[in-house]
Parts: sequence; C-alpha cells; structure tokens
Amino acid sequence: MPFFSAVPFFNETKRSRESQRELFNYNFAIIVVMASKKDQNVPSPAPETSIIKLPDPSEDTYTGRVRKTFAMLDMRTAFTSKQDLLDAQQQLLAHRRGEFVHPVELQHASDVTHAVLHPDTDQPVVMPLRASMIVPMNMVLDGAMLLAKSVKTTILAQLLNQTYNALHYYANRNASNEDTAQQRLVAYVGATASSVGASLGIRHLAGRRRNAKWTPALARMGPFTAVAAADLINLAVMRQSEYLRGVFVYDEQGDTIGKSRRCGALAVASCATARIFAAAPILLLPPLVISMIEKHSTVFTRSKTRWLRVPTLLGLVGCAIQFSVPLTFGLFRQTAQLDSKYLEPELQQATRKQDGQPVRVVTYNKGI
Repeated sequence: MPFFSAVPFFNETKRSRESQRELFNYNFAIIVVMASKKDQNVPSPAPETSIIKLPDPSEDTYTGRVRKTFAMLDMRTAFTSKQDLLDAQQQLLAHRRGEFVHPVELQHASDVTHAVLHPDTDQPVVMPLRASMIVPMNMVLDGAMLLAKSVKTTILAQLLNQTYNALHYYANRNASNEDTAQQRLVAYVGATASSVGASLGIRHLAGRRRNAKWTPALARMGPFTAVAAADLINLAVMRQSEYLRGVFVYDEQGDTIGKSRRCGALAVASCATARIFAAAPILLLPPLVISMIEKHSTVFTRSKTRWLRVPTLLGLVGCAIQFSVPLTFGLFRQTAQLDSKYLEPELQQATRKQDGQPVRVVTYNKGI
C-alpha cells in the first residue's frame, strides 16, 4: 500500500479516545509555557524542542471535524481581544490541571484558541486572515469575480482574490519552515497569472461558441476554473518548503521526531483538494440560482427591483461559503495523522522520547 493512500481522514489510530483526551492539549501547544508568561498579553511560542503536538479527539469523526470548522468560521471570534484570548488560555490550562471548568466555557475557550491562534507558532493570526473571516472576505471577492463582465474587471477581481489568497495561505501555513520573500512573490505572480489566464480563456472560448444553449453554462465555469488553477499553483509554490524540506511530525506523546517530506506533500495535497471542492458550489451554484430566477421572474429586470440582483448574489455566495467550507474541509483532519510505516525510512524506526517504544502513528499540522 503506497504511503500517499493513507490520507488523514482514512487513518484512524488504535488508541482509545479516552487516552487521547488525557494527552490532548486543547491549545495545540504547551499551555504551561504560556501560563508562565501571564504578564504578557500574547504569549510567546515555546522553543521548538519543547513544543508538544497531539491529535485533537474532536477530529476523530467527520461530524466532529465539520463542527470544529463551523466554530472556526464564527465571525465573532475575529474580534477577540487580547484579554479574552488570555482568559481562554487560562481556562484551558485550569482544565488541564484538573480544575473544574464549566463545559460551555471550556468549549468556548477551545473554539476561540482554535480560531485565533496559529497551531504551530501559537501566535494570533492577523484578524483579516483568520478562518473566522473566510465568509465575509470571500463573499466580497467571489461576488466580484462572478459579477465581472469586462476584461478589466475580470483582471481586477482575480488580482484582488489572489492577493487575499496568498496572504491567507501564508498566515495559515504549516510553520515548520520559513519561505523566502522571493518564493512568496513567485507564488503570488504564478497564481495571479494562472487565474487571470484561465478566466479570460474560458470567457474567450464561451464567446466563440455558436451553440447559444451551452454558452452561459460555459461562461459560468470561468471563475471556478480560474480559482481551481490558481489554488493549485498558489499552494504548490507558496508551501513548497513543506514537501521539499518536510514538516515536523510528532509521536503519540507529542514529542517531535523530525521532519517528514511525505507528510508535507500530504498536507499540501489535502489542502488543495479541500479548497477546490469548496470552491465548486460557491462559484457554480449562485450564478445557476440567479439564472433560474431570471428565467421565471422579472424581479431582476424591473427598474424598481433590479438592484436586488447583487445583494441576492452575495447572500447566496455567503450561504454557500458557510456550508461548503466546513463540509469539504471536514474531509481531512487538521491535526493530521499517518502510520509510521508510510514515513521516510529514516523515520520509520523512530522511538518515543519518553519511554523508548517504537512510534506507530505520527501527528502533523495540515494547515488550512
């Protein structure tokens, strides 16, 4: 069985959920280190050698992963203050020490830290680039791509979309390696050029079609094709260090055993797959619904109500994002896991630092 067939959501570990919960660090890092720095508003990350990474038991099932993604999309967490974030971290630390924390407060604290903190650096992600801002930001950008009619507006919409995507990918990447500014620039230029080229190419092809029946359907494929092509190039270049140099992988007790290029390749591939699957209903369904409304109603053509077309389209895009992203991102674990037999030969014989036993399953951060 090849290693790449063991994708994260097919690879269930043999450990019981109870033992996972005893080990799991709800903040996805050493909260003890953060607690020792209470005088700082935002804690600094622990040294690389002491960071503990453990699988999130809430990601054991597809429904659990979907619920977690829904919580991360909650826009209210985007405006979490430094004090609220620190309070959430302290509640998680208290729970880990065995102190009683109300289940509702504990769940809220876990949702806040997952939505705000980067799982590798343990630092807050810049507000516009957080997962909780995916819906409002993409409502505007996807709406702009769908509404673009001329060549100039198409280029502008794709440029804005890829600018945001490049920043979002970088802010939510696996931070095992630091990419150079040149690598990020190449990713941005390549993704922007591919998205503009794909969008204009589809538009040109649709314009040359003589069969009027299929021309609108082909034209609606433009934004999706552009985004799919750009996502592949953007992720492949922006996160190339993950499959070229590897990402940190962790044993069953949360200690790092080294870097794996194979896990890095799986992380990038799963992210690209989820994003393309998510983009399909977002960019294909709203125009289809608008087209059906226009066929059976004059609401978008009458002078007094034609203004409703744009807000209706944006509302449909927002609803599609809200449901499509969790359902597709839930296909893969963020705290991804892989059987050690599929790792590089030098890592297959690794032993756990704490008890010297062979490592059976490793955990790594897939990224968003």
